[in-house]
Amino acid sequence: MKHTLTLILLLLIRHILPAQEFTAKYNVTRTVLSNGNKSHEVAILKFNGYYYKKDKTVISFYKPLYLNEYPGGAVTEKENDFNYHSYNLEMDTLQAISYCNFDTMILRYRNAITGNFTNLFEAGIHEWKIFPEIQTIHGLTCQRATLQLPNGSPYCQMWFAVDIPLQIGFRNLLDMPGLMVEGENFGTREKYMLESYSFEAPINNEIFWPKEFEEPFKQQSKILSRKNKKPVAPPSNNQQRLEISNQ
Repeated sequence: MKHTLTLILLLLIRHILPAQEFTAKYNVTRTVLSNGNKSHEVAILKFNGYYYKKDKTVISFYKPLYLNEYPGGAVTEKENDFNYHSYNLEMDTLQAISYCNFDTMILRYRNAITGNFTNLFEAGIHEWKIFPEIQTIHGLTCQRATLQLPNGSPYCQMWFAVDIPLQIGFRNLLDMPGLMVEGENFGTREKYMLESYSFEAPINNEIFWPKEFEEPFKQQSKILSRKNKKPVAPPSNNQQRLEISNQ
């Protein structure tokens, strides 16, 4: 009888979740790598990550915690007494802004270098591989899953809450099997740790349209679909260098 009631409860959660409000806060770190063929760690940047879901709309973003640590907007690495390398940092107070609406199938996102972009998308772009490993994290039953690029390289791995079926994560990472509790994005060199979450915290509708979205959006021509499956490829070496120099 107890198992039957538990199963019914889980089914109810999965049924009503899409219509509920949901908020989550994460600890996020990003590793800054040096340029060159033999890259090494230069710095680890810390953020608070915020995730908001209301009905069919989701927005997520980071608030950097390193702005006071690097007031000059750069990480400086000493090679020797004569040579220094400097890596510029993004100093915006709101970063990695990502928006998704599952009614209109519209994605919006902001790139620190090139500005605002928007895309139409289809469900089922990504195929996550779910493994049998189970562990309890923060009181949540979690299972391991990974996402690979078309060439077989790993892009993301995570432990997701099996009872909280959220479909999208930070940076508009689609088709997730559940709420990410712990995870790592190899393309962006970011790690995530869930700090808190709530189904009851009220969400102001203004949160879904930050002031950064007042700037014009560039429309991507291709619909993100399984046929045109290139939404999560990690940046090339040149792109990584450009991102590091402009972060």
